[in-house]
Amino acid sequence: MAGNHVIGGTTVDDAHPLAVEEQGGGAGLITTPTHTVLGVTAASQVALAANANRLTALFINDGALPIYLMKGAAAVANQGVRINANGGWHVISRPTGNLYLGEIYAISTAAGPTNLLIEEGV
Repeated sequence: MAGNHVIGGTTVDDAHPLAVEEQGGGAGLITTPTHTVLGVTAASQVALAANANRLTALFINDGALPIYLMKGAAAVANQGVRINANGGWHVISRPTGNLYLGEIYAISTAAGPTNLLIEEGV
């Protein structure tokens, strides 16, 4: 990065890098990341509650079975967003164009459970 930049009063340069989603007025900085682990089974369950302040969410499949996500409705195997086993991931955010603030549900293809790692940034 050439030169210094000031974002919301913070200097950003090669020695002080900062990833920012600029939304004006200092909004868009993730100040409170929340990390959870959900044991996903063959029954649909809420993986992430609705949050009007959500800026981003990352879902990582830390298990041996595929997981499916559904926004705003009960998850169904083989529908919605598939997260492959053993490290598959899915991110939602404004920059990726798929930010969703409502409930997100998860289901696996077998009784499991298979672990879903979730990080939500607000």
